[in-house]
Amino acid sequence: MGELENAVTPLEIKEEKDLDATGKTLEKDKEYIEIHSNLPPEEGLRAWLVVLGSFCMHWVALGSIYTVGLFVPFYEEEFGKPRQELIVFGTLQTSLLFAFGIFSGKLADVHGVRKVYGFGCIFYVVGTFLASFAKEFWHVVLTQGVLTGIGLGFIYWPGVTVVPMWFSKRRGLATALAVLGSGVGQFANGLIIQRLLDTRGTSHALLILSFFSAVLLFIGFLLMKRRLPLESNSSYCKGIGILRNKTFVLFYVGTILFQFAYTTPFAHLPVYISDLEVGDSQFQGVAIGLMGAGSALGRVMLGWLSDKIGRLICFKLSIVATSLIVIFWYWCDTEALILTFSILYGFFAGGFIALLFPVLGDYYGVHRLGSIAGLVSVGLVPGAFLGPWIAGRMYDEQGNYDLAIIVCSLFVCASSVVFAMLPRAENVPGA
Repeated sequence: MGELENAVTPLEIKEEKDLDATGKTLEKDKEYIEIHSNLPPEEGLRAWLVVLGSFCMHWVALGSIYTVGLFVPFYEEEFGKPRQELIVFGTLQTSLLFAFGIFSGKLADVHGVRKVYGFGCIFYVVGTFLASFAKEFWHVVLTQGVLTGIGLGFIYWPGVTVVPMWFSKRRGLATALAVLGSGVGQFANGLIIQRLLDTRGTSHALLILSFFSAVLLFIGFLLMKRRLPLESNSSYCKGIGILRNKTFVLFYVGTILFQFAYTTPFAHLPVYISDLEVGDSQFQGVAIGLMGAGSALGRVMLGWLSDKIGRLICFKLSIVATSLIVIFWYWCDTEALILTFSILYGFFAGGFIALLFPVLGDYYGVHRLGSIAGLVSVGLVPGAFLGPWIAGRMYDEQGNYDLAIIVCSLFVCASSVVFAMLPRAENVPGA
């Protein structure tokens, strides 16, 4: 029997009804699945292999984004650019990941995970490899920023939305274990990359990173596949009616606000530590690494807890806790306080990534989660690009990160207020 993506004939399903109806998503998913025979069983061995593949993808994709700040002090010394310019390669990488989600999510629903994911792998590995030969800063922007960002855009969304369709009862835990890869990747990459940067420089660090990433991405390629049949409708315009759903709009606004702050600590914490002259350069890698360790622990624990107390409740609580931790960052000026912030921020902010798609699955079903995730990804672009850039601009003008941290905390607090207004899935009327 061939790959499910190629063997199953796609079905025509009413787009607006499936995307907008939110009252009985679990029953709707079951009805969708029961129509088909020969589907792999839910939550079996094959399902957990998909989780492992997604884990490897997260290690590379988000592990890369979360450790990009480690390169900034070295590029600052090498190219002599102000921080608002230096951070552009990192913000481009993150922004393109989100920008291409609207295409890659839908493409994965229509053509299958592996075709889209494999295309992205080529872009990411080639971009990272070419970045090791950069002689000018614009070379870095083009390779480590643009090429890898495009690659991540086609890697991440198929890889993150494929997991929920294999699970129902343990959907939160399974997704948390998959995104655990980003925390482990951030921890391991933070220590390894910092060591390589200190001893071998940016060129060798990027060269080694490209080969290591290729291995992990290939494992993900072998293990990840859709459980559900491919969608027959390739239109990118249909399904846009979900934007008329008040709950989705509320969710969208909260996501936009949160993203303005979310990546700022990852991008600026290493240079923040350097400015304070706290510890040595290796301490910067330790701080980023522990943020990843906290994230790994938080995603598993919050994912497990969400299946017990409710995914939406757990999601809201994690956002509120994140806002308090960002406020706490303002007073972090010693090694102990910085490490405390790193662990706590990683732990609670990780809930945003771990629970975002399970919550969306609870609202709208999982069989077109790739398409819905694509719409959400567009809303993440402004914050992903402008958030760290604004922080860098404020640093260049103020000479410190005080104002940047205050603005960052305001964005997270605003998002927690918006998310707090989200109703329970069963209380949302179908559109």
